Amino acid sequence: MQRDPGRYPSRTSFATCIASFLEVGVDVIETDSFGSVPIVLAEYGIAERAEELARRSAELAREVASDFSTPNRPRFVAGSIGPGTKAPTLGQAPFAELRDGYEVQARGLARWRRRPAHHRNGL
Repeated sequence: MQRDPGRYPSRTSFATCIASFLEVGVDVIETDSFGSVPIVLAEYGIAERAEELARRSAELAREVASDFSTPNRPRFVAGSIGPGTKAPTLGQAPFAELRDGYEVQARGLARWRRRPAHHRNGL
């Protein structure tokens, strides 16, 4: 069965994956949002959801990282951008379209819902 790329990953499956890294001592996790740019999501008919999907990936990653953070050992979240599935050097997409798409993605990552300061570290 093919997963719907426009559907949010379940909190459980995403949390389990991210938590597995934190459990073995990783201090910085990524948002796994590298494909949430309009040009990539257009292949699935959901280009207009790029910012929303990037934002939600940051929220989910931050929630899990906060569960593992302590005052003595904060855990951080890094937004994952690119590389995508199109390359301007191969003529697959104009540079400006990719640049604009990465801007949408970065905006989504930066707009995650803020949590109280004692739960917030990193992105």
